[in-house]
Amino acid sequence: MPGALTNREKLDTLADLINGLRANLSAPAIVACKDVGESTWTYEELSDSACRLAAGLRQRGVGRGDYIVLVGDNSPEWILCSLAVMAAGAAVVPIDARTDDKTLASILGNLKIRLFAASKRSRSHLQALVRVPPENFVVMDDPDDERYWKNMLAEPTTDRIPLAPDTVAAVFFTSGTTGNPKGVPLTHRNLTFQINTLATMPDLVHESDRLLLPLPLHHIYPFVIGMLLPLACGRPIVLPAALTGERLMQAIKTEKATVIIGVPRLYEALLDGIRARLAALGGTASIVRELARISIWCRRRLGIRVGRVLLGALHKEIGPDLRILTCGGASIDPELVYALEGLGWKIAIGYGLSETAALLTLLTPDRGRVDTVGPPLPGVELRIDQISPASEGSPAREVSPDSKVSPDSLAAAGEILARGPGVFSGYLPARGEVSTPGEPGREIFTEDGWFRTGDLGYLKNGYLKVAGRASCVIVSQTGKKIDPEKLEEVYSEDPFISEIGILSYKGKLVSVVVPDLKSIKEAGYRSIQAATHNAIDRQSICLPGYKRLSGFVVARTPLPRTSMGKIQRHHLATLFEQLKRGDSAKPAPAPRLPDNEDDRRLLARPAASKVYTYLGERYGTEALNLDAGAQLDLGIDSLEWLTLQLAIRDMTGIGLDETAVLKISTVRDLLRALEERDGEQNGTGSIHVFQDPEKLLSESLKYWLEPLSGPERVIQYALFTVIKLVARAYLRLKVEGLSHIEPDRQYVFIPNHASYLDAFVLGAAIPESHLRKTHWAGWTGIAFANSLARFGSRMGQVIPIDSEHAPISSLALPAAALKREKSLVWFPEGRRTLTGELLEFRKGIGLLLSNCPVPVIPVYLKNTALALAPGHWLLKPVPVTVRFGAPQEIAELLEQGTGSTPEERIISALEKQVESLARD
Repeated sequence: MPGALTNREKLDTLADLINGLRANLSAPAIVACKDVGESTWTYEELSDSACRLAAGLRQRGVGRGDYIVLVGDNSPEWILCSLAVMAAGAAVVPIDARTDDKTLASILGNLKIRLFAASKRSRSHLQALVRVPPENFVVMDDPDDERYWKNMLAEPTTDRIPLAPDTVAAVFFTSGTTGNPKGVPLTHRNLTFQINTLATMPDLVHESDRLLLPLPLHHIYPFVIGMLLPLACGRPIVLPAALTGERLMQAIKTEKATVIIGVPRLYEALLDGIRARLAALGGTASIVRELARISIWCRRRLGIRVGRVLLGALHKEIGPDLRILTCGGASIDPELVYALEGLGWKIAIGYGLSETAALLTLLTPDRGRVDTVGPPLPGVELRIDQISPASEGSPAREVSPDSKVSPDSLAAAGEILARGPGVFSGYLPARGEVSTPGEPGREIFTEDGWFRTGDLGYLKNGYLKVAGRASCVIVSQTGKKIDPEKLEEVYSEDPFISEIGILSYKGKLVSVVVPDLKSIKEAGYRSIQAATHNAIDRQSICLPGYKRLSGFVVARTPLPRTSMGKIQRHHLATLFEQLKRGDSAKPAPAPRLPDNEDDRRLLARPAASKVYTYLGERYGTEALNLDAGAQLDLGIDSLEWLTLQLAIRDMTGIGLDETAVLKISTVRDLLRALEERDGEQNGTGSIHVFQDPEKLLSESLKYWLEPLSGPERVIQYALFTVIKLVARAYLRLKVEGLSHIEPDRQYVFIPNHASYLDAFVLGAAIPESHLRKTHWAGWTGIAFANSLARFGSRMGQVIPIDSEHAPISSLALPAAALKREKSLVWFPEGRRTLTGELLEFRKGIGLLLSNCPVPVIPVYLKNTALALAPGHWLLKPVPVTVRFGAPQEIAELLEQGTGSTPEERIISALEKQVESLARD
């Protein structure tokens, strides 16, 4: 059955909706799930209470033009109070109970507030913040309080309140993803337009529907679509007991929910939960997963829905009545839509803003085109303002017709303009008066009255494709436009990345990454940094160069988001800077003292006590405890372990070898390792990584330092001859600055790294006489991955580097090579750049050079990524260049560089040297 408003008069104001609630009498209106059981309000109870509370408010002088602030979590009382306020002719102002004090004070300062309706928890906070007299509160959830809503009920009069459609019914404050929120006043006409339109759309609201509402009602989307629309259609609203996966699944099944009012992040969690359930099925898991794969393929490729048939058992377990998942509030990945529809549900996708009273467009189920947000609602007009490339992301004012551009072309998208009965008339300025369309300087509307949404998109065949926020679009240094939200979706596909926020920082595309620690740990990584590097590299391969990240920092707490799940992008730059410098200005909390006797005894030992205090000062972002994981909590990566081992040796005289470190998982493990060695070594077992590195190397590792035999020299010569021929004839190798290399001197070569071709090209450029006495640092994952690679590495005099699993030997080997007066090639970025921009140098080269002061030659390799791009194995005949810089003594680098430690100064100076060669 279509919408319940088909055979009744359209609503002029929300008073018509409230007066019509009694038509459903004993039908359930609100079902509030509890920890035990549920609380049900019928339509008759809701109607009677709303009308009587509205009468009580009017007796207290509340009427048209008044603002009533509503603060609290979703509840039947919240819904009741909002209806009563609007029935009394006043405007309800829903506010997030978790809003910080500064923002809350700013919001409340914009309004002349008549009353506050609040939960018991929020009332005391509000009263202290804004110093409101107690009598100006209505308490929603405390029957013992004299201001409890039931104590304010009055008998309604027969006189109807004269409400005009243009009366303000509600004021919503924007979510604040880019700054302080602004007040959006919406009239009865704005809101009833949505209800009248949506309630009569086919296949959207059925007579048997029960709507699950997990979203907070202080946002316009759940307020209209999750509250007003079902009430107007006589459908029950189900409020879950809590926003946890378990509670939501319980509410779906026990309350027989047919529709969920959700956002993309909710459905991502739902899909993750389903995958986890499939994985736990044991022997039948593979069969069910294959059925799911077939179902998704049929929906995507053939447009056929077979999910409910093939996966009937899954639907029975989750919720046999669930049929529609509605999505708004943020863009949803089409892949997620295909997955959910393939599993048997229908998806309705809406697009709109607070300023448009919820929806401008709606993609109803079975319409297809899931990469769009659907056509405009009846009565809504959309227009696209093209962006001028010269404006660096600012909307141009020329109007273009419907666009026929490629779906992935952000450069061709324009700002979405809207006009219709749902569009508001202007923001609330500080004085509390509504601004007017076209007010000078505000740029809310065009001169002819179209609302500027601030979103980018285009229309194709009547369907709207949203490309992102105009204010969020990143313009690269080459003028390319990048939508960070779409790019974040690509990087988030990697299992090692839980969250990612992308921003432009000093002209480079960088990110703040929240890693998935569980996946990283299960994959066997000891270094979060290395795992995140690999994840970003994997996802970057498929992207064009201008969309590849040039750097990242790791965050161990969730990214700042609004309550609708949107990243608060105005916080990302500050967060990036704090994490990049380690937030050194923030004092670390004092380490937590343990409760049990064994741990207190452990900390009573002088060495353990010193190290525990040191850990708290160096790594503590929150109070340190003995159960903290060294890698996954404190963020001590492999090379940082070496720094820590040296510091421990200096503090205590106790040395921890590589074998001991590999067994350490927690702070307690570290302190126990110190206890075991305390008194045994008396300093004699201290680590001498740089003073006598060969003592730390096994015979199998020393093998890679040994000179080549006669036959091996012949093979080496043949290999290098072939490499040089290919480089000079096919790649037209050009070498600059060769005179800087003196035949009898020892050097450390520091090249940039953009391709697997780099080492071969550099080998072709270094003079043969010097090449014979040069070792190369090579990552074990590539240069020693198999027998053929190990043979080639031996012929090339490559030494194995595995800074993740063997940080000590990874520095002892090159240190030993330098002690033997050999030259060394070291790629300091630690990985290939995927953008062409120089990546930050890893700390290993700084540690090595600060302890082994050998002259350094910076090197720049040009065009190697064009000749052999990441992810490709076909060598292209692109001319390449090797540019050698002038030798640099370590003392010179220390003077040129910046930083608090010698290694930091060396690294910063080397980065400048290589960047300078790149510009020449």
